[in-house]
Amino acid sequence: MRTRLGFSLAVLCLGFAGLVAVSSSPASGVAGFGDVESGAFYDAPVQWMVDNGITLGVTENCFDPAAGVTRAEAGTFMWRMEGKPAPSGPHSFGDVPAGAFFDTAVAWMVEQGITQGFSASVFGPEETVTRGQIATFLWRLAGEPAPSGPHSFGDVPAGAFFDTAVAWMVEQGIT
Repeated sequence: MRTRLGFSLAVLCLGFAGLVAVSSSPASGVAGFGDVESGAFYDAPVQWMVDNGITLGVTENCFDPAAGVTRAEAGTFMWRMEGKPAPSGPHSFGDVPAGAFFDTAVAWMVEQGITQGFSASVFGPEETVTRGQIATFLWRLAGEPAPSGPHSFGDVPAGAFFDTAVAWMVEQGIT
């Protein structure tokens, strides 16, 4: 297993969930973010992500919990969670500029087998990461463990690239 899984992975998943949750007006803010309401289902994961250097927010006092997450951001979150390991070489994606904040994270993801991109030359860093993609990224980060059984989601087609990943996430209590 390549990661410090368990709590860390579950909290990271909740943090991703918080990124796409629509918050009401904040009562006090979490981690210095005025837009993260204390008591929201994602406030503890956001705090954990800040405390562990996984997210910095979109500004010093704004997390933007209603915003989607790009593939670049998702990869960067996972890379930071793993301690910012240095990849042994570059990636081959022409749409990932050298020196971009996510450049090293993407190279690490490729090296670890977490992503293959949309093609050998296209990663799609500005594309919103789908739930199926993030499930697959996290499952691969965990070492592609085999779930003991299927999931019960009717909207996840048998044999889809994310089918096994979703079953694993259900088994782990992540979704």
